[in-house]
Amino acid sequence: MSRKVDIDVKILILFIRVYCGKQHSLSEKFHWEPSEKFWMLGALPAPLLCKDCLDLLEYSAERRMLCPLDPKPTCKKCKIHCYQDDFRDRIREVMRFSGKHFLIFAFRHGLFKESWEIITHFI
Repeated sequence: MSRKVDIDVKILILFIRVYCGKQHSLSEKFHWEPSEKFWMLGALPAPLLCKDCLDLLEYSAERRMLCPLDPKPTCKKCKIHCYQDDFRDRIREVMRFSGKHFLIFAFRHGLFKESWEIITHFI
């Protein structure tokens, strides 16, 4: 697995963790324990997420690992659309929410350039 896939999955974890923490703060949380199919990614963070966000993370990380396109286009511009409709809607909501969160954080802390490079990958 390439380093790019590893970075993309870690960014997915970060975005979903922010979304779940802000939107599902009252839900019961569980540690994500990556299944065996993620062994090649190396050490991954184990965020505390609600059940819905755990399912979304598992599904999204698997889709990213299985993406046959190199370089990977943004999902919005991709012609394959490997996500099921309900997961596609959910990940769009997560990216939209977390992207705004990171933009505000970047402006407040003067980190716009670095944050923008991360965020634009998903837009």
